[in-house]
Amino acid sequence: MLTKALTFPVVHANGTHRDNLTLVLEETVNSLEKSLELLCSTAPNGRDFYPLGNRAIYDAENEHLGRIGRIESVIAELRAIWEHVDGQE
Repeated sequence: MLTKALTFPVVHANGTHRDNLTLVLEETVNSLEKSLELLCSTAPNGRDFYPLGNRAIYDAENEHLGRIGRIESVIAELRAIWEHVDGQE
């Protein structure tokens, strides 16, 4: 879900070729999705935080979810740009 307006590139004769833009955007989105998958596998484990007190695991989980959300936001923005560029003639 996009949370802000984006400035989309315009495909034209003096700019980057549409195929180059879409390829780079596709590769970037795919890489970020793989990174997101890896990040999700690093979810905090309560056994690693209990020495810090009862709240530590909840704080760590909230921080982890924040990181996930930020990457999801970047993926959504780049996917929107990719779709916009791909739809241009």
